Amino acid sequence: ARSEIVAVTENFDMHLESQANINIKVKLSQGDNNEHFWLSDLEYKNDLFYGTINNYPAMLTNYKFGDSVSVKPEEISDWFIIMGSNFLGGFTMKVTRNRMNEESRADFDNSFPFILMSENKE
Repeated sequence: ARSEIVAVTENFDMHLESQANINIKVKLSQGDNNEHFWLSDLEYKNDLFYGTINNYPAMLTNYKFGDSVSVKPEEISDWFIIMGSNFLGGFTMKVTRNRMNEESRADFDNSFPFILMSENKE
C-alpha cells in the first residue's frame, strides 16, 4: 500500500476529476495510544493531505468522526479509490476480510456496493 502512495499522490487531481471516491488511512495518536482512521473528502495541497475522519474512534478521545486533519503522504498506511464499481487498494480491508469467518465475511461483503476480493482469490 505504501509503495503505491506516490502514484495516488501524483494522480490525485485526475482521480478527483473522474469523480472517484478516494480515502486514505492514517495512524493518529493520543499519548502512547495509536489508532488508525480512514479520511475522506480529501484535498491535496502544499504536500499535505487534508481530510475528514470517516470512522468512529475506538480508543482515542481527542479525535471524533467528522474532525478535519492533515497528514503527510508518508504517514498514509493504506488507501482506496472507488470509480463506479471498481475498487482499487484497500489492502488492510482485504486482510481483515480474509481473517473473518464465512458468516462475517458475507455480512462484510453485503455492506459494500462493490466486490472486495481478497488478493489470493479470483
